[in-house]
Amino acid sequence: MLWISAVLVIGFAAFPKYVGAFIGDNGASTVAAGSDTVEFRIEGMTCEACAIHLQESLSKVPGVIGAQVLYADGSATLSIAPHEPFNPQVAFDAIVDAGYSGSVKSEGNIEDSP
Repeated sequence: MLWISAVLVIGFAAFPKYVGAFIGDNGASTVAAGSDTVEFRIEGMTCEACAIHLQESLSKVPGVIGAQVLYADGSATLSIAPHEPFNPQVAFDAIVDAGYSGSVKSEGNIEDSP
C-alpha cells in the first residue's frame, strides 16, 4: 500500500492538471438553474486542484447556494440565493484569501448588501 500511495503522490505532483479527475466533480452542476449569478474572472490557478480548492471556498460565502469554478476557462460562477444578502466584495475577498486574484466578469440582477 505504501508503494501505491507513493506512486499516486508522485503522479499528482508531476501532473497536477489531472487531479480533478480523481478528487472532484470538476464543478459539474453546482450552479442552480434559474438563480441569479455572478461570474468572476480568476487569475493564478495553475491546475484543476486549484479550481476545486477555490470552489470549496466560494461555496462558503454567505448568500451563495452554488459555485462552479472552471480551471480551463479561468472563471467562477456563483449562484445567489434569492432574498438573501449577498456582497460581491465578500466573494472577491474569498478569492484573494484562497491565493488567487480576479475581477467581476458579470452580475445578473444582484444588489449589493452590507
